[in-house]
Amino acid sequence: MTPRQHCLACLQQTPPSVFEAALWVSSEHDAHFARHAVISDMDQLQRQIDAALPVLPAPELAQPLLRQLNALGFQQDDWNPPKPDS
Repeated sequence: MTPRQHCLACLQQTPPSVFEAALWVSSEHDAHFARHAVISDMDQLQRQIDAALPVLPAPELAQPLLRQLNALGFQQDDWNPPKPDS
């Protein structure tokens, strides 16, 4: 299958795998894109966060998740580019 066909297949799944579809789009535009490395990095990040989160019901995990992401160096991007006047 071509990267485009893989992308469309990801979007036709239930539920759609939007992130993986985006990685296939990247593969289509850059033949040297390391899609498997990105997926591996995301899996590692997910395991790291899951290990640090307390055992709580899903609706109560938002605040601990934000704290853990902050501890890992993630932060909100407050930079907003100027928009052209219409």
